[in-house]
Amino acid sequence: LATDTLDEASDSMSQAAFARHSVEKSEVESAMGTNLQPLPNMPACPITGEPMIDPVVAADGHTYERFAIARWLHESDKSPLTGSILPHKSLVPNYMLVSSLQECAVLSVE
Repeated sequence: LATDTLDEASDSMSQAAFARHSVEKSEVESAMGTNLQPLPNMPACPITGEPMIDPVVAADGHTYERFAIARWLHESDKSPLTGSILPHKSLVPNYMLVSSLQECAVLSVE
């Protein structure tokens, strides 16, 4: 019974995180006047399950969608994947991931 309750709470939290991500993404798109789209083959954010548009690396070394992890860190000081307390809440753009996917996209067009 307790496991069922935890599973239900986890599902609820995942759905709420996804809903917040969708709202925030549309707000950013409106502000920028663009329809942001992920690069082809962009991995999914472990929080939202959606392909990332603005991937960043957190202190746990994992990559997340910026809006999803920023929201998470606003409410918690723990890693969403490992549960460890993070030494800091700084986020660094994952330039390596973005540049490699951009390169692959260019090479596939040629």
